[in-house]
Amino acid sequence: MAKQGVKRRSQRQIEDVNGSGKPADLDVLQSLVTEMLLALGEKPGRNGLLKTPERVAKALAFMTQGYQRDIDQLLNGALFPIEYDEMVIVKDIGFFSMCEHHLLPFFGKVHVGYLPNKKVVGLSKIPRIVDMFARRLQVQERLTVQIAETLKTRDRGGSVPQRPST
Repeated sequence: MAKQGVKRRSQRQIEDVNGSGKPADLDVLQSLVTEMLLALGEKPGRNGLLKTPERVAKALAFMTQGYQRDIDQLLNGALFPIEYDEMVIVKDIGFFSMCEHHLLPFFGKVHVGYLPNKKVVGLSKIPRIVDMFARRLQVQERLTVQIAETLKTRDRGGSVPQRPST
């Protein structure tokens, strides 16, 4: 819960990054980061921290921009008819995300394989699907399921193994 001094509305906003129809409010995020620094015993006005609240607010908005994306707009009709029934695989797709439990980043590579059902998703769209779901507060298990479910609705089934970086 934010303290009373936190500004609730702002003129500085980033486009809808949370899928709610409301843009991320950079001023509120900055105020919250300032409060956090104070709670840690830091001095937000000191040289090394002067721009930290702004940087963190922008980073959070960037790292969670997957909420604003719509799968149909992302695919933009990139489903192509084919007479091919073997697995389509795209390997080593790099991703980064934020752990919803700790608000810390995690990243790695994912391999996506699926069996097309008379149509194939454009290969360039698969990394974009991964990115859309990774750019949210996330856990690896849900990320995998969301990617697989998105492709499953457009094909006969798939697999999404992950290899987190350590």
